[in-house]
Amino acid sequence: MSFASNFRTSLTRFVAHRREIRAAVRTERILGALPTHLRKDVGWPDLWNGPRRTRR
Repeated sequence: MSFASNFRTSLTRFVAHRREIRAAVRTERILGALPTHLRKDVGWPDLWNGPRRTRR
């Protein structure tokens, strides 16, 4: 494989990964903006009551 094709493959993977992240964030934001009773109906957990993740 040439440098150009390796670069193109890597760039395509990177863009696809970023799109997945943006879609996930967008979904969380939309579902998080719903009223509590609707979030409960769709099974969306309350983000603030769960275990907190911390960076080490």
